[in-house]
Amino acid sequence: MKLITTTAIALVAAAAATPAAAQYGASAQQQTVPQAPAQGKAAQVQIKPSGKALKAIVDLQDTVKKNDFANVPAKVAAAQAVASTKEDRYLIGKLQLDAALAQKDNTALGAAIDTIAGSGYLDTSKVAGLYMDLGGTYYNNKQYAQARAAYQKALAADPRNLEAPALMGESLPELCRKPEILPLLNPPHPRRRRKAL
Repeated sequence: MKLITTTAIALVAAAAATPAAAQYGASAQQQTVPQAPAQGKAAQVQIKPSGKALKAIVDLQDTVKKNDFANVPAKVAAAQAVASTKEDRYLIGKLQLDAALAQKDNTALGAAIDTIAGSGYLDTSKVAGLYMDLGGTYYNNKQYAQARAAYQKALAADPRNLEAPALMGESLPELCRKPEILPLLNPPHPRRRRKAL
């Protein structure tokens, strides 16, 4: 079964008020980004980073735009050190997500989604959607343990999500077919020794 790809993750994040197209300047403290169309008209969402974190977020964004991926972790750490609001943490996570998608790095993608989820900025159904898409990416790459973990996070974020348990169940047989998993499912029974009387 072919599930959702990382392109879907980018679309879900974009529909959830993303800073990907943000243009921060020295005097800019607000950004306007498109959100999912509402009744045929594009809605606008304002995301305002705190003054304390603005410079670090701008530095991170510039690093991501320049595709300077080697310096992204340091810039993320610097921005997280000064982040004080859920908007700050969301913007950092979204920029991490942009870098991970550009690098096609699923591990970094998972970390970015964790940052976004931990920000508290998005509602739980959107967070669950990001984890579901991540699970689909892992599933398509035959990384079934990671897919199952992503589906579990989706279910934890939104217990009403009915797809997550089904996809967790679907990834389990695939996971169990891996040769390194079989001994865990069928461990050899140690022979019991009788004690001499």
